Amino acid sequence: YRCPSLYPMKEKLLQRISFSRLDDFVKSNMQKQLHQMSFPEEVCHGDFNPSNIIITGDNIPYLIDWAHVIKGNSLADAAWSWLNLSFRDSEENAEKYLDLFCAKREIPTHAVMEWIPFVAASKSVKRVENEQNFLLKKAEKYWLSKSGS
Repeated sequence: YRCPSLYPMKEKLLQRISFSRLDDFVKSNMQKQLHQMSFPEEVCHGDFNPSNIIITGDNIPYLIDWAHVIKGNSLADAAWSWLNLSFRDSEENAEKYLDLFCAKREIPTHAVMEWIPFVAASKSVKRVENEQNFLLKKAEKYWLSKSGS
C-alpha cells in the first residue's frame, strides 16, 4: 500500500544516522548513498516482529502496534525485521524470515541485505546498550562489505 502523507523513511534514516556513534566519514558516505537509493511511498510497519502479530481463534493474523509506521522502502523495513530477529531471537529464525519475505516478493536476499548498514546505524541511536553495540557492529560490518573497504 502507499500513503503519501506519512513521514518519509529517507528523512528519518538520514537524521538518525547523523546521531549514531559511527565515524563521521562513514556517516557522511552513508548519507550520500541514501540520497541515491529508491524510496517509494510504501507503508512500512517500522517495528515488525512476532510479538506484533495476533492470531484469532479463526487463525486470522492481525498486525498490531503501528506506532512506528512510516512511508518508504519495504526492503528497509524487512532489513529491520531481520536485525530485530537476529538480536532478540536467533540468526536461524532471522534467515527463515528473510527467505520467506524474499520468496513472497520474488526478489534476491541481497536486495534486503543492502539496507542493513543504513537501518542498523539508524536504529543504533536507541540507548539500549547491548542492542546499540549489536547494531553498530552490524552497520560497520555490512557497510565495509558494501563499500568494498
